[in-house]
Amino acid sequence: MGTWRWQLIKIRESLSATEFWRMARKMIFHSFAMLFMISFSTAQRLLLIEPAIEGVQGYDFDIYPHCVNERGHAAGVLVKREPNRFVYFPFVWAPEQGMILLPEPTTLNDPAYNDPSQVAVYGIRVLNLSGDGRLLLRIETDSYPSGFVLVGWSSATGYRVMRSENDRLFYTNSCMLRKLVNSSLIAEVSPLIGCYRDGYYEDEQMIYAGEGNITIYPFDYESMRFIEQGSYSVNLSSVFGGGVFFFIAAMSRNGHALVGEIYGYNVGYPFQVYRDEATQRWRGNILGQNSSMWGMAQVVSADGAWVAGRRRRPDNRYLPFMWHIRSDGYSAIDIDLPSRESFTPNYGDVVSITADGTMIVGSAQQRERGDIIASKAYQWTAGRGVEYLEEKYRPYIPPHYSFPFIIDMSANGRYLLLRVVGSCAGYGVLDTLGVPMFPDNPTVVMRNETASRITNAPDDRHAYPFVGDTITLAAIVRYQGRYYFSTMACGTELSGQWYVPGHHYRPGGGEDADFNFSHLRYTMPRRIYEWSGGPLRFEWYRTQHYADLENSLSPYMSNSRVIRVRVGRFMARGAAYHRWYMYSEDRYLRPEGLWIRNIAAQGPGTYRYYVRLGGDRWIGLHQPKPGAWRDPSQDEEVFNEWPLFFEHRSQNCDEADELAIRISIRAVADWVDDNPSNRQRKFVEWASSFVNVAYEWGGWWYGGRADDKAQHSGAWLRRIGDGVRVFYNGHAGYEGYGIDCSGLVAASARLAGYSFDQWRMTTRALEDTLQYSYCNSVTLGNLKAGDLLVKGGRHVVIVYRINHVNEQDDTITMDLQILHAAGEPNEPRGGNDSIGHKVLIESVSINGHVNSDQIETSERGNTTGINLTGYVVRRLRE
Repeated sequence: MGTWRWQLIKIRESLSATEFWRMARKMIFHSFAMLFMISFSTAQRLLLIEPAIEGVQGYDFDIYPHCVNERGHAAGVLVKREPNRFVYFPFVWAPEQGMILLPEPTTLNDPAYNDPSQVAVYGIRVLNLSGDGRLLLRIETDSYPSGFVLVGWSSATGYRVMRSENDRLFYTNSCMLRKLVNSSLIAEVSPLIGCYRDGYYEDEQMIYAGEGNITIYPFDYESMRFIEQGSYSVNLSSVFGGGVFFFIAAMSRNGHALVGEIYGYNVGYPFQVYRDEATQRWRGNILGQNSSMWGMAQVVSADGAWVAGRRRRPDNRYLPFMWHIRSDGYSAIDIDLPSRESFTPNYGDVVSITADGTMIVGSAQQRERGDIIASKAYQWTAGRGVEYLEEKYRPYIPPHYSFPFIIDMSANGRYLLLRVVGSCAGYGVLDTLGVPMFPDNPTVVMRNETASRITNAPDDRHAYPFVGDTITLAAIVRYQGRYYFSTMACGTELSGQWYVPGHHYRPGGGEDADFNFSHLRYTMPRRIYEWSGGPLRFEWYRTQHYADLENSLSPYMSNSRVIRVRVGRFMARGAAYHRWYMYSEDRYLRPEGLWIRNIAAQGPGTYRYYVRLGGDRWIGLHQPKPGAWRDPSQDEEVFNEWPLFFEHRSQNCDEADELAIRISIRAVADWVDDNPSNRQRKFVEWASSFVNVAYEWGGWWYGGRADDKAQHSGAWLRRIGDGVRVFYNGHAGYEGYGIDCSGLVAASARLAGYSFDQWRMTTRALEDTLQYSYCNSVTLGNLKAGDLLVKGGRHVVIVYRINHVNEQDDTITMDLQILHAAGEPNEPRGGNDSIGHKVLIESVSINGHVNSDQIETSERGNTTGINLTGYVVRRLRE
């Protein structure tokens, strides 16, 4: 921190106070950001191994991952259940690509035969995955005498039976341990007596060697052959003497060491045999011989010097040990497994060891009479001791996850292949050095549950539900190009039609000129993954435009900025400002993850449902609540210059990377006509969906901005030259902010199916029935809901509902509800000094001659005080 302090002192004299503190804040933030990034340089992330098979739903399949390599790629088998058989698909999984299924291995290329042979497969195990994606598999089939055959796979050769240089078939009867196979060596036990299994996951634990030889062959992945030249063998009986038996568990990567259990007189001890390259002789080591602490060695480091396994303790628990063997002797330590609440481990397996022997992983278990009651995957290192994985990596994974078993670890110790409980996938690869999962683009989507259940619904535009409909909201989270969705990854609840209304804006504002509702449909990705990163504490809000006469927008503006602009024929200079609308926020929706289900659409109008991450800081995703303010220039500075930022650059609901969705709810206007397909009824229903939308003179759509964009910029400036004071109206065109009175009529008419060639027109065009073809004249006696009351050049309102009619002689009095985009009462169309309002429904009384189309007198509206005296009645032309 001293460096930036010294720099500030040196530059202090040359800067103004404002510039100095601005630079100081930036330098401090840079320092903090670098420290923050360094703290995450050894962070962790978990990616689940999700299925990838077309036409498979629910639990028609099982996934069995078997191994992971040093690139973090896993391999295993997906088993699909069909009525009369199981279908086996080997797979390779990569974090960047997900699961890639290989073809069903019913045809094997065997070098000893000219034609590929057809085989019936009864089981598959992946023994090894090379760095370049080649597999070594053990396939169970009755097409070969042994019942098992070793097969290699590559994209170039397909499935190829593994034979020697002389076409000798590798002898594998009953089983072959993965830990006797690596990318360059493979061990054969002959005669192979049998295979010892431990009972869970059908995982082979030890090969019973008996009195036979163990031969280690070089293996060539290119030709899928083992090489007989250069092989070497060992007979364990000749190393340790007769009268004992051997279970072999693992071979070192260099092929110089074998470990397992030496068994005699009903007692077994861990053993290691090591080949001395100088003398070509094998030497043997036994841990704890003639003691009561018997057990077995299970894994060995790449050079054969570090061995780990489990052995019996005096208290009759079987716990892990580490054994370091040197030319001058050896040392061993026993590893204790800590208890947790309701978990007291008395049994511990070792599954894998790093190439350098610095870390082991395995499963700590609580057993009773041989049955596993509880299990936790653990990691042991010399400096930190035992750490349970679900506790160690808790900040980076969902809280409901647990890791009962570990299946494999890469040789460098970076990648862990785990059984994951509490998830749909069941398995995952934990990258212990990867960047934590931070969502980079959440999207909120909506589905109308009511409309989707109606066959041949009269209106299929379900992005805008009716009052009384039930809707469901969901947040789809993207991360590095993948889509994630809470804990519903394996379900089918994402099917159906979803919408993202509110996000599709043209550069100048509004929707596409030729509006098509298919643009609003959100096609769910074919693959939805379960989110496996840190806890996403999502909080849902509903916001509503908040502006009325008592709470005008005039106090809410940005700091002024100096501008130089043309006003009319003159250039002017002065200070301008931005005004913005406020939105009330209602967190009535409880935080429920990424689902919000069964929201009943209560009243007509436009609302924003909005979700944000609470609690922890998330890079690039912190944003103010609706209505909060941050100067746009500061946002861009954070986004473009600073290496790390905690506030989202966008604060507006009209941008694609927002966490908000606009839902515009329509009334069920059956008081217009009982026929749902009646066009005038649909016009009223669509108009009601604009209620609460902000007013903007010149506007013609729902609008989307929540706060910091200018509704209009306005200021009194001085003309350059003569200094005359002139008004600058920055609101020169439609900015996609909201809608005005004639825009409301035109947009609703187009949505209802009327032949309107544009999204807005002037009020004069609505009033003039001779020059324009939009409307017909209607008398007050024939007035009904869906008609217009218009005064050319002034304002237009929609008759929303007729509540009461009183007709005496030739005079008619009517109590109405009108729907309109309201500006100021004295200037309803807006203007330079308009503070703006919104689309609303208000009550008003009118009267006039029953056979006239003009209102003679009017009481003022109960909300805006609008006076409709002199307005005429018009009806949209079909």
